[in-house]
Amino acid sequence: MSKEAPNKNASSPGLPAGSNAAGCLLALSRFFETSLYLMLYTAVLTVVSTGKLDMFTTLAAPGALVWKGLRRWRGAAPELSARAATLCVAGYFLFAPVDYILARNRAADAPNPTLYGALIATVHLLLFALIIRLYSARQRRDSLFLALIGFACMLAAAVLTVDTTYLIFLLIYLAFGVSTFIGLEMQRGAAGTVVIPLETAKQPAKRLTSALAVTSIGVAVGAMMLGAVIFFLLPRFTAGYFSSYSLRPKLMTGFTDTVELGQIGEIQKSSEVVMRVKVDGDPTRFAGQHWRGIVLTHFDGHKWSGLAAEHRRIYQDENGWFLLPTERLPNYRFVLNYKILLEPVSSNAVFGAPGLTAVRGRFSSASGLGDSARRNYLLMDATGTVFNPFPNYMELSYDASSAQQTATPDDLREAGGNYPDAFREIYLQLPAIDPRIAPLARQVTGGAKNPYDQTEAVLAYLQTHYTYTLDLGTPHSQDPIADFLFVRRAGHCEYFASAMAIMLRTLGIPTRYINGFQTGEYNSVGGDYIVRASDAHSWVEAYFPRYGWITFDPTPAGDETQRGWFAGVQHYFDWFELQWGEWVINYDFLHQMNLGQSVGRTSRQWAGGAREQVERDYNALMAEMSGWQTRAQNSRWTPLILIVVLAGISSFAARSLVKTQLSRIWNLRTAGAGTLSQNRASEQYREMLRLLARRGFCKADALTPTEFAASIENAALAAPVAHFTELYQQARYGERKVEQRRSAALLREIKHRLVSIS
Repeated sequence: MSKEAPNKNASSPGLPAGSNAAGCLLALSRFFETSLYLMLYTAVLTVVSTGKLDMFTTLAAPGALVWKGLRRWRGAAPELSARAATLCVAGYFLFAPVDYILARNRAADAPNPTLYGALIATVHLLLFALIIRLYSARQRRDSLFLALIGFACMLAAAVLTVDTTYLIFLLIYLAFGVSTFIGLEMQRGAAGTVVIPLETAKQPAKRLTSALAVTSIGVAVGAMMLGAVIFFLLPRFTAGYFSSYSLRPKLMTGFTDTVELGQIGEIQKSSEVVMRVKVDGDPTRFAGQHWRGIVLTHFDGHKWSGLAAEHRRIYQDENGWFLLPTERLPNYRFVLNYKILLEPVSSNAVFGAPGLTAVRGRFSSASGLGDSARRNYLLMDATGTVFNPFPNYMELSYDASSAQQTATPDDLREAGGNYPDAFREIYLQLPAIDPRIAPLARQVTGGAKNPYDQTEAVLAYLQTHYTYTLDLGTPHSQDPIADFLFVRRAGHCEYFASAMAIMLRTLGIPTRYINGFQTGEYNSVGGDYIVRASDAHSWVEAYFPRYGWITFDPTPAGDETQRGWFAGVQHYFDWFELQWGEWVINYDFLHQMNLGQSVGRTSRQWAGGAREQVERDYNALMAEMSGWQTRAQNSRWTPLILIVVLAGISSFAARSLVKTQLSRIWNLRTAGAGTLSQNRASEQYREMLRLLARRGFCKADALTPTEFAASIENAALAAPVAHFTELYQQARYGERKVEQRRSAALLREIKHRLVSIS
């Protein structure tokens, strides 16, 4: 981060006090300082990206680091002395109680404001200490202290959030952290040694920086891979110790037992992802599906509320499924199977497609390995709404099945209007309404002969005579439904659903108001539906005897938003978030078992496939060789081919033997004026041994050449053999040159004397 500047007293963290920041710096020092600064900046951004800090801290902390970086780039000296820095940190401890009170008040809606306030106050202290130390750092120990504070900030961020943004920052931090500590260790090792200064702009310095960068990236990648293996292999259990520190989400305020008109419209203004639905089978079966959340039955003119009835507990069976009691209906229903990954929401509703029959998941934060199934249960009311009694402060994953009604319009027309008395009391309830609403309902359904046609008439009227908008402005009257129907003639889904429910109830048709989500956007990469807050929706369910509750959505369809090329990139990112939530955030013992079974199954499939492929190749080869053998036996050319092949082999072998013999004779008989080579000396010595052995002078393996020459007692042979052996050893092992003529002449003399002896 340093740059040449006229200030000769500037020093950098990681360099000894008094180091010159101008001119020629060691490339290693500059690499370490840059890496340390980027590591600290990554740690601060990670904490800020959690979104749990106040606006002042969110802006001030990164800004202070940027300002320090600009000053160091210009070569400025540390702004604070060590004494001033110590006094600042000590003084902050006097402010810490006030900071704790402010943080606790800000987290009043958190499940544990005391712990959350203490955590935020601690994060503030870490950031303050980091900035003060950075502005006063002069020695290597200051750099080490800064690195430790940065690591503490990453740990604090891990407590505050677990989303994919943290993973990205963690990877970046790991790379800079490895490079920082490599640079620190190299500096410590080089302390007190003679080092040739390298100018940072020169080629050797660039090569050193590149090597350090590549090494750091390699170590970081290796650490991540090893960490991933350890993460998936370690035994899993559910604890949730830090989950209660997070703020209770405010996104889902429209999914409680009491909902005022307008709350869903506020949610729809957000584009945050609420849940992802992984579908089983053909995704087109889920097209137009509604994800049902909460059923509301009572309307007081301004808000809807649910039944004030006792909830029934539903416990898991031996396979971990919550089997939900459903109304007995005709057997023409089809089943949808899907998996939902629900983001943390301030709602206890369990979302699913209409006709929810079974759910399997870990809803209790304490229902980990070895926990009793009696401590993991769901609640269900008389409307079929399913509630999770354990608040989900982290992502929640569960499997679900829904039995979908397939009754045709003709079936529903024949259902009639014979409703149970209990239904009339609950689902025909009306507040004091505008006197114009009932006549409007009768006018709209004037030609309808049965409840189904009346329902369709009201549905068509609302969809064609009113427009959809989220911008309602100031209401014109105290009656929101009358204002929607007769004045504004525009609104969002809550007004359409409420108006339809009230109009149908004036006609004597049991209806209820549903809050949930529309289908969402299908991601072909991950095979899941992405449901955002903007998909929050309200609709109506009407009751038909023998067929149950049927969904009707009176809200006009909005314009399809055309998304460009960025949609494809976004789909990959959404797929990654789905995998992150499923296999990291919600990774538990059940996932570990499934992963182990999948790996074992895949290994067996690969091994079986490889074995079958080898067997197929072997059988094919044997069949081909058998075919060749059959064709060879039946061919008249086979004997001739065999003769030619054998002749060729014999000729090649004979030629090799002849070549060897000719080479040996040439080496023995020719004697030029040159120096005797090692190979030719060895060949001549073997020839001498062969000649002597023919006359009974055999060399034992234990004798050296000199000992063998001394063992020959024949006076005629002793002298020439000894002389030849001396020349051989000089040419073979020594450094003295031996003329070829001398050794050849001695070999001929030995041969003549052997002839005379015989």
